[in-house]
Amino acid sequence: MTQQSSASDRKVSSIDVARLVGVSQSTVSLVLSGKSNGRVSPSVHDAVLRASKELNYYPNAAARSLRLGRTRTIAVVVADALHPFYATMLRHASQAARKQGYAVLLVDMETSLDWQRVLFETLNAHEIDGFVLCAPVMADLRGFEDKVVLLEAEAPNTPYIDLDIEGGTRAAMRHLLDLGHTRIAHLAALVSGEEAFRLRGVTYRRVLEEAGITIPSEYERRVAEDGIPFNMQRARVLSREMLQLPQPPTAIFCDDDLFAIGAYKAAHDLRLRIPADLSIVGFDDIEAAQYVEPELTTVAIPADLMGGRAVEALIELLESPTGSVQHGHLDRLPLQLIVRGSTAPPHL
Repeated sequence: MTQQSSASDRKVSSIDVARLVGVSQSTVSLVLSGKSNGRVSPSVHDAVLRASKELNYYPNAAARSLRLGRTRTIAVVVADALHPFYATMLRHASQAARKQGYAVLLVDMETSLDWQRVLFETLNAHEIDGFVLCAPVMADLRGFEDKVVLLEAEAPNTPYIDLDIEGGTRAAMRHLLDLGHTRIAHLAALVSGEEAFRLRGVTYRRVLEEAGITIPSEYERRVAEDGIPFNMQRARVLSREMLQLPQPPTAIFCDDDLFAIGAYKAAHDLRLRIPADLSIVGFDDIEAAQYVEPELTTVAIPADLMGGRAVEALIELLESPTGSVQHGHLDRLPLQLIVRGSTAPPHL
């Protein structure tokens, strides 16, 4: 091998980029790590990027991780990775992470605590830096409070963001009551330890009790089968059973838009008209809510805000000195009832 070919085969380094631009190696590192804002002039910043591209130089992510003690990778843990709501949330979480140089991994907890062992092992092995837990089955987070942000849950000394579930549920129930409904059933999610879903049920019962309405036991059905928390077919079966009662409900409040779609199918099975014979309200406002016929009235959860806000809070936690970031309650996101075509006064 000639001396010339040996030199040409030598791996390009940040030193070569610095020499080409005429700046220090530390300046190159600042620019390529995304930390040059306010510390490097725009002209130098652009020159470093041009030189890196010209020399085909890209920082070694593994080496940088070893040097910084971080992988710049975080995990987002959800109850059901196939649910459309979580897909939307993850998209916005990933966008927020990329802006700050982080990658996002998705973990499906499948309503069990197996995720705890896996995540804690990866944290201890320095394979990920931290994680966002969305509506988790709660676990012991002691020792990891500086590496986790909770969504729709609360744990001691741990940052968390919650939703105004009570306000959203109350708005949905008041809407049905104002339309004249008094026979309102509830399709509830059965997720053990899930505070957000428990609160939906508590508020459902409280609003009806405040209105002086007694709830028949057969009007409250919990949807779960074979460990699947958001089961449309099970919601369809349970809705059909309720709609065949001697005194069937005239409206169904659903913990989830997928349950509402199951209720639509049950109404279709029984040749009932929505909303003339049955009003249905969902929860989440997934994209499909606007594609069923009629369009679904639902409580909208801001999936984009949830994902982005949680990731931003986690990265701030990871990159700040220990004890300098607020723990406990960080934010409460408001929910909005979106009234569409699936609700109307009862046809009695």
